[in-house]
Amino acid sequence: MRNWISFPHREGTHSRQAHADLPEQAIYERELGRSGFFGPATHMHHKHAPTDWVNWEGPLRPRAFDLNDLQEEVSSLSPWVMPDILSNPHCRYRIWRLHEPMPFLVRNADGDELLFIHEGSGEFYCDYGHLILRDGDYVVIPRGTMWRIEPTAPLFILMIEATEDSYQLPDKGLVGNHAIFDPAALDVPAINERWVADFAEGFLELAEYYNVALVGGDMTRGPLSITVSVKGSVPAGRALMRSGAKAGDGVYVTGTLGDAALALSHLLGKRTLNENQLAAVLPRLDHPHPRILAGQALRGLASSALDLSDGLASDLGHILKASGVRAQIDLNLLPLSPVLQDAVPAMDAWQLALAGGDDYELCFTVPQEHHGALDTALANCGVKFTRIGRILAGEPGIDYLQDEQPVELHLKGWDHFA
Repeated sequence: MRNWISFPHREGTHSRQAHADLPEQAIYERELGRSGFFGPATHMHHKHAPTDWVNWEGPLRPRAFDLNDLQEEVSSLSPWVMPDILSNPHCRYRIWRLHEPMPFLVRNADGDELLFIHEGSGEFYCDYGHLILRDGDYVVIPRGTMWRIEPTAPLFILMIEATEDSYQLPDKGLVGNHAIFDPAALDVPAINERWVADFAEGFLELAEYYNVALVGGDMTRGPLSITVSVKGSVPAGRALMRSGAKAGDGVYVTGTLGDAALALSHLLGKRTLNENQLAAVLPRLDHPHPRILAGQALRGLASSALDLSDGLASDLGHILKASGVRAQIDLNLLPLSPVLQDAVPAMDAWQLALAGGDDYELCFTVPQEHHGALDTALANCGVKFTRIGRILAGEPGIDYLQDEQPVELHLKGWDHFA
């Protein structure tokens, strides 16, 4: 075993750590080492590059990419619409310019994400808490973490995805002592006042809109526990149940269906949307608006109702089972947004609208004698609605039609127990 003569020595203008904080007077670093990375090493700083390319032969050669001129092409509120600069089955390199606060949360379900802050600064919020970002920072975001950034100065970010993988600390023996950072330099998100304030702002904004009072609290101990229970009341005999649908009733839904599922399919890498398409549908996934006022307006008109969280096919099935009836749905009548119709083929659009989930619209049935009152009742709420079918007598189930012809679809919404 070798016992190298080694002692720390510094001379002239220098940095205190190898490969980091290079002095402005000498930005070129040259390493002289023994036994690869395992032996002693000297790091010299130069004003000019000590070596340069003169000639290179063969197909494998270094390449330098100047990404500074990319501006509008890499500017967006969402990081997922950024084009790949380099990629292979194991990683994806992208760059991203962010100038305004992200109004929504994002997450990467394909792997860990590494952000290098090349320029700018900002506030980083995620499931684990709050971090302050500045140029030179590396941010490792575990797979599946929800996060967003509020810039305090325009950000220029290098993003590296560990596709279907995770970031880990390297083996010290493989890369040598000089490549190991000081663990004391690591920061982690904190559940601090900034994070709590950001959470509370959104919570109280929603509560104020629906005139909900925040009262009481759990008698629990620990650094943080957030449990929300919503309680309300309904006039006697006026509750909207799943069990009141009758043959001859119309089947209705509010809003449009499938947009949230379309956004999620993009985030999961199952399909690719352009920036305008994603901007149109992502709020439907990240910021759904519960149809509270519409539900109240339907009291006395609807024979049954429920919200669509697991997909129309699944949730309408709950009404049919509880009421002991069957439904006929006209696929041509499904309320699909222009973005959804433009982004995917018709069969995919039906799949997303019927089984995608996360719509948080209302599905309800209305007897024939109350059809005329719907326009007035829901117009006051500013909610659009569409009749998509009718209730039939028969075993619980759904028959699909297109152009009055039967269509066989094999659909399944979200199963909480699968």
